[in-house]
Amino acid sequence: MKKIIKVGLYLFVASFSSNLFAELGMEFSPFLTLNDMTDKSQKRPELTQLYDWYEQPSLFKLYLDLEEGNLHAYTHMDLHTDLMADIHHQTWSNLPYMGSDGFYADPNIPDVGYVEWESDSAFLSGGRRKLHIGPGDYALGLAGSSPYFDHVLFQKTFPGEKSHWQYSFTAITADRKAMEKLADTEYKTLFTHRLSWQTEKLILAVTEYNLIYEQVPTIQDAGFIVFYHGMYQDYQNVMDEISFEYLPREDFRVFGSLVSDDYQMSIESEDSKPGAMGVTGGLSWKVFDAAPLENPFQDSTTHMWQTDRLADFAGGLVLSAEYMWASKYLYNREVESGKFTNPMYYSWEYERETVNTFYGALYGPDTITGKLTAQWNSDPWRVKVSGELLAAGAEGIDINYAPPYENWVTMKDPVSYTFMFDVEAEWALSEDVRLFAASGLDFGEDDINYTLELGYRRVLF
Repeated sequence: MKKIIKVGLYLFVASFSSNLFAELGMEFSPFLTLNDMTDKSQKRPELTQLYDWYEQPSLFKLYLDLEEGNLHAYTHMDLHTDLMADIHHQTWSNLPYMGSDGFYADPNIPDVGYVEWESDSAFLSGGRRKLHIGPGDYALGLAGSSPYFDHVLFQKTFPGEKSHWQYSFTAITADRKAMEKLADTEYKTLFTHRLSWQTEKLILAVTEYNLIYEQVPTIQDAGFIVFYHGMYQDYQNVMDEISFEYLPREDFRVFGSLVSDDYQMSIESEDSKPGAMGVTGGLSWKVFDAAPLENPFQDSTTHMWQTDRLADFAGGLVLSAEYMWASKYLYNREVESGKFTNPMYYSWEYERETVNTFYGALYGPDTITGKLTAQWNSDPWRVKVSGELLAAGAEGIDINYAPPYENWVTMKDPVSYTFMFDVEAEWALSEDVRLFAASGLDFGEDDINYTLELGYRRVLF
């Protein structure tokens, strides 16, 4: 039957263009899980629960991948569990929950669907996918930790003899319904533009993030290649970022970034906006090389767009360390719509809820995060071990944003600490078949949470 469907699709597409290549595919990824997150009284998911849930593979995924010349279009539909059903019941697997009160599956699909065009020096993308700006896994401006962004993106490279310049522009809109529920407005648009200079060993970049809220954006708001602009306009929240990546040798890279939302100068009133900044930094060392295990599956991270890196260190043994600090007034404004949040409107057990994610730092402002990672990737094995320490202030994105402001460098008491230890393993039985396992322990100040997963993944066609 599946061969008949696939041949039919090929014939349908070929009727439009003999040069068009079409691929219809399906994946099957059942897994068993044991965790202690069941809480029948919980009203909405926590941010970490949302991120963890999005990382879990769907039971079934059907995708369409089309290419013609420089043009590429991709979309998928999947059968995913309902997150709140998972929280309210011990589901044991990624089978959609079937209870006495009905059948629960996630109706908020798809999380990936886009059209892109690419040449040797230009790139254009529009639709829904993960986006990431910055040299590390942590990012303060635009991070792939968020489930997805509805966007239009353009990038152009200007080549030179020993170096080149690169310019990118992105426009992202927020979910209208989520904005109406959360902030009583449907208007929230983020513009980013980035200019970078790159050699074989160094990338230097400057990026501006301009959030327009409660207004229909104008060309002035877009800014395109105008940096440090619109700082005193109403209905704008502007951040600027500088970043670097340096490759002192082929097996070692260092990187970092500094983002500034506001900085209170001495000539300003004490009631002017407080300091709000963030820092990331890290390093990676490829201890030795090996042929990496290729990923044949259509995950959201597979389709993530990210800015150029000098090295990705895909195979072998890689050790890395990364740090991120987001000060307590970073991303904040006196009105909800002006905050650097990316609200999403979901159906949890068919109850409508709005959840705030962030454009940048995955845990939001008033946080300090450090992570150590060791990964062994050599076909047919991939094993990853990581330890992450999170310090979080008391109020985060909901801190009081009005004078008199507190010292912006310190964290808001009481500060909570969580240590997260994770292990992931994957074994390729064949090119399109995998066994995988994952476990996690979160050590909080008052409790310990655990997760254990064991699964099987297969490309059906």
